[in-house]
Amino acid sequence: MGIRGMTDSIKFNDWQKSKRKTIYDLSDCKRSGTYKMMDDHRQMNIHEYATFQKEQFKRRRKEQRWRRLRWLLVLFITLLIVIGFLLAYGFIDWQAYLSPTF
Repeated sequence: MGIRGMTDSIKFNDWQKSKRKTIYDLSDCKRSGTYKMMDDHRQMNIHEYATFQKEQFKRRRKEQRWRRLRWLLVLFITLLIVIGFLLAYGFIDWQAYLSPTF
C-alpha cells in the first residue's frame, strides 16, 4: 500500500467518525418504553449533585430493605411449608419430642 492508499484510508476513517452518534444525542431517540430518557447530570452544580446523590442512596437503601424483607418472607413461608409436609406425612413425631425422657 502506498502513500495514496494510506491517506485515503485516513480520510475515510475521519469521514466515518463524523457520521457516528454519541449516546447523548437525543435527536433520534430509539429507546423502549421500559427505560426513561437518560439524564445528563454533567451540567449540575455541586449542591444539585449532592442532593441527587442523597436521593439515589436513599432509593437504593429502600430497595435493599424491601429485597431483604421479601427474601425473609419467602424463606419463612418455605420453612412453614416444609414443616407442614413433614407433619402431614408423619415424619415428625411430636409425642417423642414432648416426652420427659427425650
